[in-house]
Amino acid sequence: MRNHKILLLSLSMISFIFCKKSAYIEKSEIESSTGRKVKTIIQKKSFNVDDSKSLENIIYFSNDSGEFLSIFRKEEDKYTLLKTYDFPSGSELIKLMFINPGLSYSHILTLHKTPEKKYSLSIHDSVRFKQQFEVSQGELKSLQVIKNTQTPNDEMLSIQDILYRFDSFRYSESIPEKPLGYLVKVHISGQASYIRLVNRGGYTSRAVITIAFPDLGRGFKNHVSFVKDIATVRLYPPGTSVFRSGGGKTRLPYPTIEIIKEPFSHMKAMHLPLFLNNPGKILIRMVYQYRGGTFSWPDENSRGSDSSAMLEKDAQGFLAYKAP
Repeated sequence: MRNHKILLLSLSMISFIFCKKSAYIEKSEIESSTGRKVKTIIQKKSFNVDDSKSLENIIYFSNDSGEFLSIFRKEEDKYTLLKTYDFPSGSELIKLMFINPGLSYSHILTLHKTPEKKYSLSIHDSVRFKQQFEVSQGELKSLQVIKNTQTPNDEMLSIQDILYRFDSFRYSESIPEKPLGYLVKVHISGQASYIRLVNRGGYTSRAVITIAFPDLGRGFKNHVSFVKDIATVRLYPPGTSVFRSGGGKTRLPYPTIEIIKEPFSHMKAMHLPLFLNNPGKILIRMVYQYRGGTFSWPDENSRGSDSSAMLEKDAQGFLAYKAP
């Protein structure tokens, strides 16, 4: 009788082992979803890399034509492909890791050694964001993800002892004590529209945030206007004479909003309710005081080989980000 119970228990355990579903997507499903042959699965991880609460499958695999990073979300018993990134054949994956840039989810970091024996670091999300760092030296001396003790879920990236932080658009060289603009949301919904920007960096006694609408002309009030009066906020119509970067004055060719924050402290927000209806392109930037000098966000450190699609000089000659 005892042997009979042991046999039943053993059979139950075997059944459980074989019936238990894998935490990762199957090879055949990767191939059918991506349209790419899977020769070798090099790494697979489970991590939250999008704005859902779920843990996504991050699969790094190769075939004869190259290497690939695919991100899948599991929904009930099905996997949905969110994004696939391609890497050239001959690249050697050194490390796959994660960094939380101040969002509710993380970005994916992949470090490769290229066929030319250089190091290439790529940062990805599950939609469209990708930024690449090329390390010119033949040897990568240091690469770290550093916790920000001031702000939870806001990690910094150190490459060759240079610190980078995500400003909602890209990773740029950063000094933690300086103010850092972070565009949280541009919500376009008629009278219920709003723009929200947070200072994720250090304190400044004065910041001037500028929001411009290059696609609008003199009939702009059909597309952008205030829903209430705010003493520290002004809307300048086209034709207004304003100061230009580097000195002198210029006339605005399009409507521009100016918001003054005195002071603008760490993790404080600029929340601007307004009316927006098909406003077209929106440019946003900030000028602030720091240790007696005047600085801008974004600045020249925000430039990179992949930044042209998100940066543009506005009518006053300042670099500005194009709001998504």
